[in-house]
Amino acid sequence: MTYSSTVLLVTHNSSVAELVREEVESIDGFAFQWSEDFDRLQWELLGEEVGLVILHLDGVIDEEDIAVLLWKTSRARREIPLLTISDHYDVEEALGMFRLGVADYISLPDSHDSLPFVVKTLALPSFVPEIVSHEAFPRLLQGQGIVSHAL
Repeated sequence: MTYSSTVLLVTHNSSVAELVREEVESIDGFAFQWSEDFDRLQWELLGEEVGLVILHLDGVIDEEDIAVLLWKTSRARREIPLLTISDHYDVEEALGMFRLGVADYISLPDSHDSLPFVVKTLALPSFVPEIVSHEAFPRLLQGQGIVSHAL
């Protein structure tokens, strides 16, 4: 089966952009867009132009701006799922992101190999994985990719 969707990554880090691009484009039928324009997020989250928005919490974008944007877009029905990725797993940050309505939060160094699975699960609501590998369970229990709600 072939899937088709566009994933938008918002980050200021070109290395992260390249890593995410490789992972997203490894999924048959998926396209990748990269933007450094944080303001574009509000319009994408409320629109239908992309299947998934990934926000890299890179420290360049002000955390207060992120919180305000997520709060604003959670007040209306957010049409597009938002995946947040971080350079390191931070429990407080993850809880804050979930409280603001993100679909998932992962640590890129710990979970980049599961990124195609997470992207497919979030971007395609009809996607149901045939099997979740036993290797994924320890990562899920350690908080390195909390995708169980999408299963």
